[in-house]
Formats: sequence, C-alpha cells, structure tokens
Amino acid sequence: MAENPSEKQKEEKSEKREFIRETIVKQTPPKKWGRLAIACIGMGLIFGLAASLTFVVSRPFFEDRFGETETPESITIERDTVTPAPESTEASSAPTTENAAPVEREELERMIEAAVERSRNGIEDVRSIYTAVSNIMVEANKGLVVVTTELTGKDWFDNDVSSDQQSSGIIVAITRQEVLILTDSSILGEQDSVHITFGNHGEANGYRKQTDETTGLAVVAVAMEDLEDDLRAYIQPAMLGNSYLTTQGNPVIAMGSPMGAMRSVGFGIISYINSNVQGEDSQLRVMYTDIVGGSSSSGFLLNLDGEVVGWITGKYGSSDKTNVIRALSISDLKGVIERLSNGEQIANLGIRGQSVSSAASEEMGIPMGIYITKCVTDKPAYLAGLQSGDILTAIDGTAVAAMKDLQTLLEGLSADAQIRVTIQRSGREGYAEKVFTVQLMPR
Repeated sequence: MAENPSEKQKEEKSEKREFIRETIVKQTPPKKWGRLAIACIGMGLIFGLAASLTFVVSRPFFEDRFGETETPESITIERDTVTPAPESTEASSAPTTENAAPVEREELERMIEAAVERSRNGIEDVRSIYTAVSNIMVEANKGLVVVTTELTGKDWFDNDVSSDQQSSGIIVAITRQEVLILTDSSILGEQDSVHITFGNHGEANGYRKQTDETTGLAVVAVAMEDLEDDLRAYIQPAMLGNSYLTTQGNPVIAMGSPMGAMRSVGFGIISYINSNVQGEDSQLRVMYTDIVGGSSSSGFLLNLDGEVVGWITGKYGSSDKTNVIRALSISDLKGVIERLSNGEQIANLGIRGQSVSSAASEEMGIPMGIYITKCVTDKPAYLAGLQSGDILTAIDGTAVAAMKDLQTLLEGLSADAQIRVTIQRSGREGYAEKVFTVQLMPR
C-alpha cells in the first residue's frame, strides 16, 4: 500500500525540528592554560640565551677564517730632545793645593791601608761588575732575535744557487696582531719573507713591513697567531733609551753580532761622539766605542739600564776606524722606526746640509737655515732645481732652522707629497728668496 504523502511531510518536519533543538556547548578552557603560557615564554628565553652565547663563542672562530683581516695596530714611539750633559762639579768641589790642610801621618797610614784593602777586594769588584752585566744581557736577550733570509741566484754555469743571509734584530713593539722587529735592510734584497729565531725558545716565519735604504733599517714582523703560548710569554720588546744622554766614558754593552758572529757580545765604553755627521735629509750622531769588532759587525748598543742607545753600523762615521764598534744614536732614528713599524714609507727630499746658527749667520753674513752642501742626483731637490750653496729656510711656510727640523718635518709628510720649498740663493746683489715646488718620493 502506498505511503501517505501527508505523513511523510510530517516526519521530515519533525526531523528538522529535532536538528534545530540541538545546542552547541562552549568548550571550557583548560585550567592549566596560564601555566603553559608561562612555560612557553620561559623556554623561549632559554633558547634565545643559548643562541646568543653560541653566537658570541663562535663569532671569533668564523671571523678568523672567513671574515675580513683586522687592521694592524699602529704604534707610536716617543721622541727624545737634545739635552746637554750636566757639567762635572768635581773640579770645583775638590780642594786646591793652597787651601788643603796638611795630611796627618796617621791619616795617611789609614789611607794607605784602605788602598791596600781595596786592591785585595779588586777581584770581587770585577766579578760583581760582570755579574751585573750578565744579568742585563739575560733580560735583553728576550728582545733579541736572528733574522734569516734565503737569497737565490745563478752560478757561472747558470745553475740555481741559494745562500742564507743573517742579521741580528730587536723587538721594538708587540701588538695584538704582530711582533715588530728592527733589523738590517741589506739582508732582505727583494725578499718579502724571512725566518725569525728567538734564541733557544722558538722560531717562526715572518714578513717584511717596510724598509729604508737611506739609513739601512728595516722592520719585519711575525704574526702573533704563529707563536706558541710559551714563546709569547717569554719575548718582550727592547727598551729604546735616550741616547742624547749618553756621554763620553759611559759603559755600554754590544749585543747582536758585534764580532761578526751571531749572538756575540762585547763590553766597553763610549770613547768618542761625533754629533755632526751629515746624512741624507738628516744630521746624525755617531758614537764610537773602544770595543774591537768584526768587519761585518751589526747589532745594538745597550747602556747599563738595559736600554738600546745605538744601532751598530759601519755605514756612517770615519772610514779609518773600521776595527772599532760604532753606532748611530737610536734617538735620531725613532721617527724612522715608528714609520717603518706602521708599514709607512718615508718622504725623501734628497739633500745634505749644515745648519747655519745665529752666530755663523752674523759672522759670515748669510741667512739662517740649512746650508745645502749637496743635492743628491735624481732626487726630488735636484730635479726641482735646488743647488749646492742654497740656504733652505722654510717648507710649506714652516721655518726650518736646522737639519733636525727638516728631519722632523719629513717624517710627518706623506712619501708622495708635493711641497713648496723656500730658499735663499746668493747672487750679485746678495741673497734673494726663491720658492720651488718639489714632488717628494719614497726613499
């Protein structure tokens, strides 16, 4: 029997009403929701802190291998001023023969006995002196090195040959990145790499920082990262003293290679000082000792305070004193050493000259300044038109009264700077001022 349509419609409406009567119950939030939120925040802080620590620890490692090279630290060396040595007061304090009281017989006997006693203790005095000198050398050795280069060439049969060249060196500064070493430029040639020996405490490969052929000085360097920890703890820079205070008769120690053999030493006194030696763009102070050295002497002079006061070289001074150790005043070289240590070239004007003092100016009727004795061929002064006999009075408007003033000015200029040089040139009507534009060049 067929289903009644009206009943079917009633059933569908009934189902719809049942669906409409269904209610949606809101979900009750968990009671521990606040605790979970706090826990998540805490974990975030922990992970953030861990990431920060990881970054701080790993950054130097990745910068060292993949980052940019750190700029070498610059050094500054304090300059010395020329100070006259104090005059001796012994002569004025000693009693004259006329005013001296007669010496009593008993006093004379005591003086003789004291003299005899001193002679008995003479050996002990000598021993104590040389023990003190030995202690100074022990400390100085911490800053003393041997620099070795390998020079290659051809023999008569066109075969490749090589030979090692050595020179002594001293550590002039230690920065975070480098150990800076002063040595002789003659052993470098065209070589940029060197080998450094730190006595019996270690060795390392190094590299050229800068050279100055005019003085014969060079600075080479060793990267700190190439040194073992115990070697870093052992080495120390040498102390550069004020050699203007070094006078005739002062005891000195020669270290490096004064006898021509590496790590040889000598002990003596300053026998003579020539403070007016003409150098190129400089006036130098050469100290002669009574220490007999080798024909290939090199190294450094130290005073009894362990300070370096001279650089041993045969390049300057009298040629008839080849058998004695002589050294350039370290105070005259401090500006050069600073620029070389910072990898900077030194400006060259190319003159030799003599300072004209006020007394000489009045006596000879010439202007004060630098009397040019020679313009070195093919150097900036020569190429610009300066001549022997000219008197240099100013550079870029700054008065120049002595060779030391010129040296200081050039040490502060860029090696390729262009400057205006004022001179006085003698003519028929006396001296006349001229100004030259000079293009400096590295020396």
